[in-house]
Amino acid sequence: MGLGLDHKVLVVLDHGPRFAKKAGNPLSITLKESSVNRTVGKCDKSLWTWCVEATLELHRTVSDLFSEERDPSSARLMRLVLADFVGRVLQPRWGTQLVTQQELLASLSAIGLPSTNDEGESLALSGVTLAIEALSQLSEAQMKGEKSEASSENVTGSLMVFSGNATYPTTRLVWATPVPKGRWNMHVAKSEGLLGNVGAKLIAHTLIAHGGHIYIHANDLGPHKLLDAQDVREKMKLKRTANARISDFISLMKESTLRMSNDVDKKVALPATNVLCAQPRRHLLRVTRYWPLRFDRTFIYNIPKRFDAFFTIMRQPQLSTVDVDKCKQVIHQLVALKDSKERLLDGYVATRLLTDSNSRDEQLQVCFAEIARHLANYANHSEKHNEVFHFFVQSAGIERNVKIPSSDVLVTDRIHCKRQESSCTNSAMPSVSVTSSTASDMRSSNRSDSPLPKKPRKSCYLWKPNETLNLFDYLMEKEERQHRSQWVDFVGRVKAGNRPANLYPNLESAAVSTKQD
Repeated sequence: MGLGLDHKVLVVLDHGPRFAKKAGNPLSITLKESSVNRTVGKCDKSLWTWCVEATLELHRTVSDLFSEERDPSSARLMRLVLADFVGRVLQPRWGTQLVTQQELLASLSAIGLPSTNDEGESLALSGVTLAIEALSQLSEAQMKGEKSEASSENVTGSLMVFSGNATYPTTRLVWATPVPKGRWNMHVAKSEGLLGNVGAKLIAHTLIAHGGHIYIHANDLGPHKLLDAQDVREKMKLKRTANARISDFISLMKESTLRMSNDVDKKVALPATNVLCAQPRRHLLRVTRYWPLRFDRTFIYNIPKRFDAFFTIMRQPQLSTVDVDKCKQVIHQLVALKDSKERLLDGYVATRLLTDSNSRDEQLQVCFAEIARHLANYANHSEKHNEVFHFFVQSAGIERNVKIPSSDVLVTDRIHCKRQESSCTNSAMPSVSVTSSTASDMRSSNRSDSPLPKKPRKSCYLWKPNETLNLFDYLMEKEERQHRSQWVDFVGRVKAGNRPANLYPNLESAAVSTKQD
Protein backbone atom coordinates (compact mmCIF):
# COMPACT_ATOMS: atom_id res chain seq x y z
CA MET A 1 0.00 0.00 0.00
CA GLY A 2 1.86 3.06 -1.26
CA LEU A 3 1.80 6.30 0.72
CA GLY A 4 3.06 8.95 -1.62
CA LEU A 5 1.95 12.44 -2.49
CA ASP A 6 -0.94 11.00 -4.48
CA HIS A 7 -2.44 9.11 -1.50
CA LYS A 8 -5.97 10.49 -1.27
CA VAL A 9 -9.15 9.28 0.40
CA LEU A 10 -12.39 10.21 -1.35
CA VAL A 11 -15.77 9.39 0.23
CA VAL A 12 -18.99 9.57 -1.79
CA LEU A 13 -22.18 9.96 0.31
CA ASP A 14 -25.62 9.33 -1.16
CA HIS A 15 -27.83 12.16 0.09
CA GLY A 16 -30.91 10.87 -1.70
CA PRO A 17 -34.33 9.84 -0.38
CA ARG A 18 -33.30 6.20 -0.03
CA PHE A 19 -30.95 7.03 2.84
CA ALA A 20 -33.64 8.97 4.69
CA LYS A 21 -35.34 5.68 5.64
CA LYS A 22 -34.89 3.96 8.97
CA ALA A 23 -32.20 1.30 9.21
CA GLY A 24 -34.43 -1.18 11.05
CA ASN A 25 -31.82 -1.88 13.75
CA PRO A 26 -33.02 -0.06 16.89
CA LEU A 27 -30.59 0.79 19.67
CA SER A 28 -31.49 0.33 23.32
CA ILE A 29 -31.15 3.51 25.40
CA THR A 30 -29.96 2.64 28.90
CA LEU A 31 -29.61 4.70 32.04
CA LYS A 32 -27.27 3.78 34.86
CA GLU A 33 -28.82 3.39 38.29
CA SER A 34 -26.17 2.58 40.91
CA SER A 35 -24.60 -0.61 39.48
CA VAL A 36 -27.49 -1.65 37.21
CA ASN A 37 -28.28 -0.42 33.70
CA ARG A 38 -31.98 0.08 33.00
CA THR A 39 -33.39 0.23 29.46
CA VAL A 40 -35.63 3.30 29.07
CA GLY A 41 -36.38 3.16 25.36
CA LYS A 42 -35.20 2.38 21.86
CA CYS A 43 -34.06 4.56 18.99
CA ASP A 44 -33.96 3.60 15.32
CA LYS A 45 -31.34 5.46 13.31
CA SER A 46 -31.63 6.33 9.65
CA LEU A 47 -29.28 5.06 6.97
CA TRP A 48 -27.87 8.57 6.63
CA THR A 49 -26.90 8.59 10.31
CA TRP A 50 -25.04 5.30 9.89
CA CYS A 51 -23.25 6.69 6.80
CA VAL A 52 -22.10 9.76 8.72
CA GLU A 53 -20.84 7.65 11.63
CA ALA A 54 -19.02 5.35 9.22
CA THR A 55 -17.35 8.37 7.64
CA LEU A 56 -16.20 9.64 11.03
CA GLU A 57 -14.91 6.17 11.90
CA LEU A 58 -12.98 6.04 8.61
CA HIS A 59 -11.46 9.42 9.41
CA ARG A 60 -10.41 8.17 12.85
CA THR A 61 -8.87 5.03 11.36
CA VAL A 62 -6.85 6.98 8.79
CA SER A 63 -5.70 9.43 11.45
CA ASP A 64 -4.63 6.63 13.85
CA LEU A 65 -2.86 4.45 11.31
CA PHE A 66 -0.91 7.23 9.57
CA SER A 67 -0.05 9.56 12.43
CA GLU A 68 1.53 12.81 11.31
CA GLU A 69 3.13 13.33 14.72
CA ARG A 70 5.23 10.19 14.36
CA ASP A 71 5.93 10.50 10.63
CA PRO A 72 5.66 14.04 9.24
CA SER A 73 6.13 12.75 5.71
CA SER A 74 2.86 10.79 5.77
CA ALA A 75 0.48 12.07 3.11
CA ARG A 76 -3.12 11.96 4.40
CA LEU A 77 -5.73 13.84 2.41
CA MET A 78 -9.48 13.31 2.58
CA ARG A 79 -12.49 14.91 0.84
CA LEU A 80 -16.23 14.29 0.86
CA VAL A 81 -18.49 14.27 -2.21
CA LEU A 82 -22.25 14.59 -1.75
CA ALA A 83 -24.55 12.93 -4.30
CA ASP A 84 -27.97 14.62 -4.31
CA PHE A 85 -30.08 16.55 -6.79
CA VAL A 86 -27.32 19.19 -7.07
CA GLY A 87 -24.10 17.29 -6.41
CA ARG A 88 -21.32 19.07 -4.53
CA VAL A 89 -17.88 18.65 -3.03
CA LEU A 90 -17.76 19.64 0.62
CA GLN A 91 -14.05 20.56 0.59
CA PRO A 92 -13.09 22.97 -2.19
CA ARG A 93 -9.50 21.68 -2.52
CA TRP A 94 -7.22 18.97 -1.19
CA GLY A 95 -5.05 21.21 0.94
CA THR A 96 -1.84 20.14 2.63
CA GLN A 97 -3.13 18.37 5.76
CA LEU A 98 -5.84 15.93 6.69
CA VAL A 99 -9.18 17.56 7.31
CA THR A 100 -10.02 17.66 11.00
CA GLN A 101 -12.97 15.91 12.58
CA GLN A 102 -14.48 19.24 13.61
CA GLU A 103 -14.51 20.40 10.00
CA LEU A 104 -16.23 17.20 8.92
CA LEU A 105 -18.88 17.58 11.63
CA ALA A 106 -19.48 21.22 10.71
CA SER A 107 -19.93 20.47 7.00
CA LEU A 108 -22.20 17.46 7.60
CA SER A 109 -24.30 19.35 10.15
CA ALA A 110 -24.86 22.21 7.73
CA ILE A 111 -26.21 19.81 5.10
CA GLY A 112 -28.81 18.21 7.36
CA LEU A 113 -30.86 15.10 6.78
CA PRO A 114 -31.74 14.01 3.23
CA SER A 115 -35.15 14.95 1.91
CA THR A 116 -37.77 12.31 1.21
CA ASN A 117 -39.38 14.29 -1.65
CA ASP A 118 -36.45 14.31 -4.03
CA GLU A 119 -36.87 11.80 -6.81
CA GLY A 120 -33.87 11.33 -8.99
CA GLU A 121 -32.22 8.26 -10.47
CA SER A 122 -29.01 10.00 -11.51
CA LEU A 123 -27.89 10.92 -7.99
CA ALA A 124 -25.25 8.21 -7.72
CA LEU A 125 -24.00 8.94 -11.25
CA SER A 126 -23.55 12.63 -10.49
CA GLY A 127 -21.67 11.76 -7.30
CA VAL A 128 -19.30 9.41 -9.14
CA THR A 129 -18.68 12.05 -11.80
CA LEU A 130 -17.77 14.64 -9.19
CA ALA A 131 -15.58 12.09 -7.41
CA ILE A 132 -13.57 11.39 -10.56
CA GLU A 133 -13.10 15.10 -11.16
CA ALA A 134 -12.01 15.68 -7.56
CA LEU A 135 -9.64 12.72 -7.64
CA SER A 136 -7.97 13.99 -10.79
CA GLN A 137 -7.20 17.35 -9.20
CA LEU A 138 -3.62 17.71 -8.04
CA SER A 139 -2.80 18.57 -4.49
CA GLU A 140 -0.39 21.35 -3.57
CA ALA A 141 2.39 18.86 -2.88
CA GLN A 142 1.89 17.28 -6.30
CA MET A 143 1.99 20.68 -7.96
CA LYS A 144 5.29 21.49 -6.26
CA GLY A 145 6.69 18.10 -7.28
CA GLU A 146 8.01 17.25 -3.81
CA LYS A 147 9.07 13.68 -3.12
CA SER A 148 8.22 11.92 0.10
CA GLU A 149 10.96 10.32 2.16
CA ALA A 150 8.72 7.44 3.11
CA SER A 151 8.85 4.35 0.97
CA SER A 152 6.67 1.30 1.16
CA GLU A 153 6.52 -2.13 -0.33
CA ASN A 154 3.68 -4.63 -0.30
CA VAL A 155 5.23 -8.06 0.03
CA THR A 156 2.70 -10.31 1.72
CA GLY A 157 -0.46 -8.28 1.31
CA SER A 158 -0.35 -6.84 4.83
CA LEU A 159 0.12 -3.21 5.75
CA MET A 160 3.83 -2.32 5.75
CA VAL A 161 5.12 1.24 6.31
CA PHE A 162 8.85 2.05 6.13
CA SER A 163 10.56 5.29 7.00
CA GLY A 164 13.68 6.74 5.45
CA ASN A 165 15.29 7.32 8.86
CA ALA A 166 17.54 4.77 10.56
CA THR A 167 15.07 4.22 13.37
CA TYR A 168 11.64 3.97 11.85
CA PRO A 169 8.71 5.23 13.95
CA THR A 170 6.09 2.86 15.30
CA THR A 171 2.42 3.41 16.04
CA ARG A 172 0.89 1.98 19.19
CA LEU A 173 -2.67 0.81 18.68
CA VAL A 174 -4.74 1.38 21.82
CA TRP A 175 -8.44 0.83 22.28
CA ALA A 176 -10.72 0.89 25.30
CA THR A 177 -14.13 -0.48 26.20
CA PRO A 178 -16.20 1.54 28.70
CA VAL A 179 -16.96 -0.02 32.06
CA PRO A 180 -20.37 0.90 33.54
CA LYS A 181 -18.92 0.90 37.09
CA GLY A 182 -16.08 3.25 36.20
CA ARG A 183 -15.83 6.95 36.99
CA TRP A 184 -16.72 7.97 33.47
CA ASN A 185 -17.77 6.44 30.15
CA MET A 186 -16.23 7.10 26.75
CA HIS A 187 -18.67 8.55 24.24
CA VAL A 188 -18.05 9.14 20.56
CA ALA A 189 -18.54 12.64 19.15
CA LYS A 190 -21.85 13.48 17.53
CA SER A 191 -22.94 16.20 15.17
CA GLU A 192 -25.94 18.47 15.52
CA GLY A 193 -29.20 16.73 14.78
CA LEU A 194 -27.63 13.26 14.91
CA LEU A 195 -27.97 10.85 17.81
CA GLY A 196 -24.74 9.39 19.12
CA ASN A 197 -24.12 5.81 20.12
CA VAL A 198 -25.75 5.20 23.48
CA GLY A 199 -25.80 2.18 25.72
CA ALA A 200 -23.09 -0.17 26.95
CA LYS A 201 -21.43 -0.83 23.55
CA LEU A 202 -19.92 2.47 22.47
CA ILE A 203 -16.94 1.40 20.35
CA ALA A 204 -17.87 0.64 16.73
CA HIS A 205 -14.53 -0.71 15.48
CA THR A 206 -11.45 -2.20 17.12
CA LEU A 207 -7.92 -2.34 15.75
CA ILE A 208 -6.17 -5.66 16.39
CA ALA A 209 -2.55 -6.38 15.49
CA HIS A 210 -1.51 -10.02 15.16
CA GLY A 211 1.36 -11.63 13.31
CA GLY A 212 2.38 -8.44 11.54
CA HIS A 213 -1.14 -7.81 10.22
CA ILE A 214 -3.61 -5.14 11.32
CA TYR A 215 -7.26 -6.16 11.50
CA ILE A 216 -10.22 -3.79 11.83
CA HIS A 217 -12.88 -5.66 13.78
CA ALA A 218 -16.44 -4.30 13.65
CA ASN A 219 -18.50 -4.50 16.84
CA ASP A 220 -22.26 -4.81 16.64
CA LEU A 221 -24.15 -1.86 18.11
CA GLY A 222 -27.50 -2.64 19.62
CA PRO A 223 -29.37 -5.94 19.35
CA HIS A 224 -28.24 -8.46 16.77
CA LYS A 225 -30.89 -9.94 14.50
CA LEU A 226 -29.40 -13.42 14.66
CA LEU A 227 -27.66 -13.65 18.02
CA ASP A 228 -30.46 -11.93 19.94
CA ALA A 229 -33.33 -13.83 18.31
CA GLN A 230 -35.61 -15.51 20.82
CA ASP A 231 -36.01 -18.73 18.80
CA VAL A 232 -32.22 -19.11 18.56
CA ARG A 233 -31.92 -18.64 22.33
CA GLU A 234 -34.48 -21.34 22.97
CA LYS A 235 -32.66 -23.79 20.68
CA MET A 236 -29.28 -23.09 22.27
CA LYS A 237 -30.47 -23.65 25.83
CA LEU A 238 -29.43 -26.95 27.35
CA LYS A 239 -32.34 -29.11 28.32
CA ARG A 240 -32.48 -29.90 32.00
CA THR A 241 -31.96 -33.54 32.82
CA ALA A 242 -35.00 -35.06 34.45
CA ASN A 243 -34.76 -37.10 37.66
CA ALA A 244 -31.08 -36.25 38.22
CA ARG A 245 -29.80 -36.35 41.81
CA ILE A 246 -28.43 -32.81 41.78
CA SER A 247 -28.70 -32.14 45.51
CA ASP A 248 -27.14 -35.51 46.37
CA PHE A 249 -24.32 -34.84 43.93
CA ILE A 250 -23.60 -31.52 45.68
CA SER A 251 -23.43 -33.37 48.98
CA LEU A 252 -21.04 -35.90 47.43
CA MET A 253 -18.76 -33.11 46.22
CA LYS A 254 -18.73 -31.52 49.68
CA GLU A 255 -17.94 -34.90 51.20
CA SER A 256 -15.02 -35.41 48.78
CA THR A 257 -13.55 -31.91 49.08
CA LEU A 258 -9.83 -31.72 49.89
CA ARG A 259 -9.07 -29.55 52.93
CA MET A 260 -5.98 -28.53 54.83
CA SER A 261 -5.38 -30.32 58.08
CA ASN A 262 -6.35 -28.37 61.20
CA ASP A 263 -3.27 -29.56 63.09
CA VAL A 264 -0.49 -27.98 61.04
CA ASP A 265 2.30 -28.93 63.46
CA LYS A 266 1.37 -32.58 63.39
CA LYS A 267 3.60 -34.63 61.13
CA VAL A 268 1.69 -36.24 58.33
CA ALA A 269 2.44 -39.93 58.00
CA LEU A 270 3.84 -40.93 54.65
CA PRO A 271 1.56 -43.20 52.63
CA ALA A 272 2.51 -46.84 52.33
CA THR A 273 2.26 -46.67 48.53
CA ASN A 274 3.86 -44.44 45.93
CA VAL A 275 0.56 -43.82 44.13
CA LEU A 276 -0.25 -40.14 43.80
CA CYS A 277 -3.30 -38.90 45.73
CA ALA A 278 -3.99 -42.40 47.01
CA GLN A 279 -6.09 -41.34 50.01
CA PRO A 280 -8.64 -39.09 48.21
CA ARG A 281 -8.87 -41.50 45.28
CA ARG A 282 -9.53 -44.40 47.66
CA HIS A 283 -12.23 -42.40 49.43
CA LEU A 284 -13.95 -41.47 46.17
CA LEU A 285 -13.84 -45.04 44.91
CA ARG A 286 -15.37 -46.25 48.17
CA VAL A 287 -18.33 -43.89 48.35
CA THR A 288 -19.20 -44.31 44.66
CA ARG A 289 -19.35 -48.11 44.59
CA TYR A 290 -23.12 -47.73 44.70
CA TRP A 291 -24.33 -44.29 43.64
CA PRO A 292 -27.34 -44.16 41.25
CA LEU A 293 -27.37 -41.09 39.02
CA ARG A 294 -31.15 -40.78 38.67
CA PHE A 295 -34.03 -40.91 41.12
CA ASP A 296 -35.97 -43.38 38.98
CA ARG A 297 -33.20 -45.97 39.50
CA THR A 298 -33.33 -45.90 43.30
CA PHE A 299 -35.90 -46.08 46.09
CA ILE A 300 -34.36 -45.04 49.41
CA TYR A 301 -33.06 -41.71 48.07
CA ASN A 302 -36.63 -40.72 47.13
CA ILE A 303 -37.66 -40.72 50.81
CA PRO A 304 -34.95 -38.56 52.42
CA LYS A 305 -36.96 -37.80 55.57
CA ARG A 306 -36.48 -41.34 56.84
CA PHE A 307 -32.77 -41.80 56.12
CA ASP A 308 -31.07 -38.38 55.92
CA ALA A 309 -30.01 -38.36 59.58
CA PHE A 310 -28.79 -41.97 59.32
CA PHE A 311 -26.78 -41.30 56.14
CA THR A 312 -25.30 -38.09 57.57
CA ILE A 313 -23.84 -40.00 60.50
CA MET A 314 -22.35 -42.65 58.20
CA ARG A 315 -20.58 -39.99 56.09
CA GLN A 316 -18.30 -39.11 58.99
CA PRO A 317 -14.72 -40.43 58.73
CA GLN A 318 -14.83 -41.75 62.32
CA LEU A 319 -17.81 -42.88 64.41
CA SER A 320 -18.12 -42.59 68.16
CA THR A 321 -19.99 -44.96 70.45
CA VAL A 322 -22.95 -42.58 70.56
CA ASP A 323 -23.10 -42.51 66.75
CA VAL A 324 -23.07 -46.30 66.59
CA ASP A 325 -25.94 -46.47 69.10
CA LYS A 326 -27.99 -44.01 67.02
CA CYS A 327 -27.40 -46.06 63.87
CA LYS A 328 -28.41 -49.29 65.62
CA GLN A 329 -31.59 -47.60 66.88
CA VAL A 330 -32.57 -46.67 63.32
CA ILE A 331 -31.82 -50.22 62.18
CA HIS A 332 -34.05 -51.65 64.94
CA GLN A 333 -36.90 -49.39 63.78
CA LEU A 334 -36.49 -50.57 60.17
CA VAL A 335 -36.38 -54.25 61.10
CA ALA A 336 -39.49 -53.80 63.28
CA LEU A 337 -41.45 -52.83 60.16
CA LYS A 338 -41.42 -56.48 59.08
CA ASP A 339 -43.91 -57.43 61.79
CA SER A 340 -46.10 -54.32 61.46
CA LYS A 341 -48.52 -53.32 58.73
CA GLU A 342 -46.95 -49.88 58.26
CA ARG A 343 -45.46 -49.05 54.87
CA LEU A 344 -42.36 -46.99 54.22
CA LEU A 345 -44.19 -44.68 51.81
CA ASP A 346 -47.88 -44.18 51.21
CA GLY A 347 -47.58 -42.16 48.02
CA TYR A 348 -46.34 -43.07 44.55
CA VAL A 349 -42.63 -43.17 43.72
CA ALA A 350 -41.49 -43.23 40.09
CA THR A 351 -38.78 -45.89 40.29
CA ARG A 352 -37.89 -48.89 38.19
CA LEU A 353 -37.03 -51.04 41.21
CA LEU A 354 -40.66 -51.45 42.27
CA THR A 355 -43.13 -53.31 40.11
CA ASP A 356 -45.95 -52.50 42.53
CA SER A 357 -45.39 -49.35 44.58
CA ASN A 358 -48.27 -50.23 46.95
CA SER A 359 -46.75 -53.57 47.97
CA ARG A 360 -45.33 -53.30 51.50
CA ASP A 361 -43.21 -56.46 51.24
CA GLU A 362 -41.61 -55.33 48.00
CA GLN A 363 -40.86 -51.91 49.49
CA LEU A 364 -39.07 -53.48 52.48
CA GLN A 365 -37.15 -55.93 50.31
CA VAL A 366 -35.86 -53.21 47.96
CA CYS A 367 -35.18 -50.87 50.89
CA PHE A 368 -33.06 -53.41 52.79
CA ALA A 369 -31.05 -54.30 49.69
CA GLU A 370 -30.32 -50.66 48.86
CA ILE A 371 -29.40 -49.71 52.43
CA ALA A 372 -26.98 -52.64 52.59
CA ARG A 373 -25.29 -51.48 49.37
CA HIS A 374 -25.18 -47.92 50.69
CA LEU A 375 -23.59 -48.98 54.00
CA ALA A 376 -21.07 -51.11 52.09
CA ASN A 377 -19.63 -47.88 50.65
CA TYR A 378 -18.53 -46.83 54.14
CA ALA A 379 -17.71 -50.26 55.61
CA ASN A 380 -13.96 -49.79 55.08
CA HIS A 381 -13.75 -46.34 56.68
CA SER A 382 -13.25 -47.65 60.20
CA GLU A 383 -14.08 -50.56 62.49
CA LYS A 384 -17.21 -48.76 63.71
CA HIS A 385 -18.50 -48.40 60.16
CA ASN A 386 -17.88 -52.09 59.54
CA GLU A 387 -19.68 -52.94 62.78
CA VAL A 388 -22.79 -50.98 61.74
CA PHE A 389 -22.76 -52.63 58.31
CA HIS A 390 -22.56 -56.20 59.66
CA PHE A 391 -25.15 -55.43 62.33
CA PHE A 392 -27.64 -54.31 59.68
CA VAL A 393 -26.99 -57.33 57.45
CA GLN A 394 -27.48 -59.75 60.34
CA SER A 395 -30.56 -57.97 61.72
CA ALA A 396 -32.27 -57.79 58.34
CA GLY A 397 -31.35 -61.41 57.52
CA ILE A 398 -29.98 -60.68 54.06
CA GLU A 399 -26.55 -62.31 54.35
CA ARG A 400 -27.21 -64.53 51.35
CA ASN A 401 -28.80 -61.84 49.17
CA VAL A 402 -26.13 -59.15 49.65
CA LYS A 403 -22.55 -59.51 48.54
CA ILE A 404 -20.43 -58.40 51.49
CA PRO A 405 -17.20 -56.63 50.40
CA SER A 406 -14.36 -58.75 51.73
CA SER A 407 -11.60 -56.29 50.84
CA ASP A 408 -11.13 -52.59 50.36
CA VAL A 409 -10.93 -50.86 46.99
CA LEU A 410 -7.58 -51.06 45.23
CA VAL A 411 -5.90 -47.84 44.13
CA THR A 412 -3.26 -48.53 41.49
CA ASP A 413 -0.82 -46.37 39.62
CA ARG A 414 -2.39 -46.55 36.19
CA ILE A 415 0.54 -44.80 34.53
CA HIS A 416 3.02 -47.40 35.82
CA CYS A 417 0.68 -50.24 34.86
CA LYS A 418 0.25 -48.80 31.39
CA ARG A 419 4.02 -48.60 30.94
CA GLN A 420 4.40 -52.23 31.97
CA GLU A 421 1.63 -53.30 29.60
CA SER A 422 3.18 -51.40 26.71
CA SER A 423 6.66 -52.79 27.45
CA CYS A 424 5.29 -56.33 27.65
CA THR A 425 3.47 -55.82 24.37
CA ASN A 426 6.61 -54.51 22.66
CA SER A 427 8.75 -57.38 23.98
CA ALA A 428 6.17 -59.96 22.93
CA MET A 429 5.99 -58.64 19.35
CA PRO A 430 8.75 -60.15 17.13
CA SER A 431 10.93 -57.86 15.09
CA VAL A 432 10.55 -57.49 11.34
CA SER A 433 13.86 -59.21 10.60
CA VAL A 434 13.09 -62.32 12.67
CA THR A 435 9.62 -62.62 11.19
CA SER A 436 10.88 -62.27 7.64
CA SER A 437 13.74 -64.76 8.16
CA THR A 438 11.41 -67.31 9.76
CA ALA A 439 8.97 -66.96 6.90
CA SER A 440 11.73 -67.43 4.30
CA ASP A 441 13.01 -70.59 6.06
CA MET A 442 9.54 -72.07 6.19
CA ARG A 443 8.96 -71.46 2.51
CA SER A 444 12.37 -72.82 1.50
CA SER A 445 12.06 -75.99 3.62
CA ASN A 446 8.42 -76.90 3.25
CA ARG A 447 7.62 -75.30 -0.12
CA SER A 448 4.00 -75.22 0.86
CA ASP A 449 1.36 -72.68 -0.08
CA SER A 450 0.40 -72.01 3.54
CA PRO A 451 0.04 -68.30 4.35
CA LEU A 452 2.48 -66.41 6.51
CA PRO A 453 1.77 -66.29 10.24
CA LYS A 454 -0.40 -63.31 11.10
CA LYS A 455 0.98 -60.48 13.13
CA PRO A 456 -0.40 -60.19 16.64
CA ARG A 457 -3.33 -57.83 16.87
CA LYS A 458 -2.61 -54.57 18.63
CA SER A 459 -4.33 -54.46 21.96
CA CYS A 460 -6.70 -51.50 22.40
CA TYR A 461 -6.05 -49.59 25.59
CA LEU A 462 -9.24 -48.64 27.42
CA TRP A 463 -9.16 -45.40 29.36
CA LYS A 464 -10.31 -45.77 32.92
CA PRO A 465 -12.18 -43.13 34.94
CA ASN A 466 -10.10 -40.61 36.88
CA GLU A 467 -6.94 -41.68 35.08
CA THR A 468 -3.93 -39.37 34.86
CA LEU A 469 -1.22 -39.69 32.23
CA ASN A 470 2.18 -38.15 31.64
CA LEU A 471 1.90 -36.68 28.15
CA PHE A 472 5.67 -36.63 27.53
CA ASP A 473 6.12 -40.33 28.34
CA TYR A 474 3.05 -41.22 26.30
CA LEU A 475 4.30 -39.41 23.20
CA MET A 476 7.82 -40.82 23.58
CA GLU A 477 6.48 -44.38 23.78
CA LYS A 478 4.25 -43.76 20.78
CA GLU A 479 7.16 -42.39 18.76
CA GLU A 480 9.37 -45.34 19.74
CA ARG A 481 6.69 -47.88 18.74
CA GLN A 482 6.24 -46.15 15.40
CA HIS A 483 10.01 -46.17 14.83
CA ARG A 484 10.23 -49.88 15.61
CA SER A 485 7.32 -50.75 13.34
CA GLN A 486 8.97 -48.99 10.37
CA TRP A 487 12.47 -50.36 11.02
CA VAL A 488 14.03 -52.22 8.05
CA ASP A 489 17.04 -54.41 8.80
CA PHE A 490 20.18 -54.76 6.68
CA VAL A 491 19.58 -56.77 3.50
CA GLY A 492 22.54 -59.07 4.21
CA ARG A 493 21.09 -60.14 7.55
CA VAL A 494 17.66 -60.68 6.03
CA LYS A 495 19.07 -62.99 3.33
CA ALA A 496 21.24 -64.93 5.80
CA GLY A 497 18.28 -65.82 8.00
CA ASN A 498 19.43 -67.70 11.13
CA ARG A 499 22.94 -68.26 9.74
CA PRO A 500 25.79 -65.79 10.34
CA ALA A 501 25.69 -63.06 7.72
CA ASN A 502 28.70 -62.65 5.43
CA LEU A 503 28.59 -58.90 5.14
CA TYR A 504 31.75 -58.43 2.97
CA PRO A 505 32.26 -61.57 0.80
CA ASN A 506 34.85 -60.00 -1.56
CA LEU A 507 37.07 -58.58 1.18
CA GLU A 508 39.52 -61.56 1.33
CA SER A 509 39.85 -61.86 -2.45
CA ALA A 510 40.65 -58.17 -2.70
CA ALA A 511 43.40 -58.54 -0.04
CA VAL A 512 44.98 -61.55 -1.84
CA SER A 513 45.06 -59.72 -5.18
CA THR A 514 46.74 -56.77 -3.51
CA LYS A 515 49.52 -58.98 -2.06
CA GLN A 516 50.13 -60.63 -5.43
CA ASP A 517 50.52 -57.28 -7.11
